[in-house]
Amino acid sequence: MRSKMQSWATQQNYVSADSQIRSDLAGIDAGIRLRDLSGLRTDCVGFSADIDQVYATLPTPDATVTNQLNTAFTKYWGPGTRLCYGAESFSSAKMVTFERYLRLGRAIYAEAESRIASYGVR
Repeated sequence: MRSKMQSWATQQNYVSADSQIRSDLAGIDAGIRLRDLSGLRTDCVGFSADIDQVYATLPTPDATVTNQLNTAFTKYWGPGTRLCYGAESFSSAKMVTFERYLRLGRAIYAEAESRIASYGVR
């Protein structure tokens, strides 16, 4: 499985894509921290495009990783970015739900990252 996951990561340029997702998350965190709704919306649009790129690389050779990434992308982050873009303010119900989805997706994505790293993908 190790060589299959390493091959998948190389073929799909996973390390670069993961780095971009981490950068997107940092931008989203900054937008929330600074209460910059316009900037946050822009970051959410970019994040949505970047998670779509990684989603297109699925499935991975590891069904658990595939399920984790799929859940983070389609159950939490995908719907969350749409809520983010549609939020009228930081106190709106859409924003509150977006922030919850962001946390839940991040936890699942971290599990996938850890499992991917256990195969020697860095």
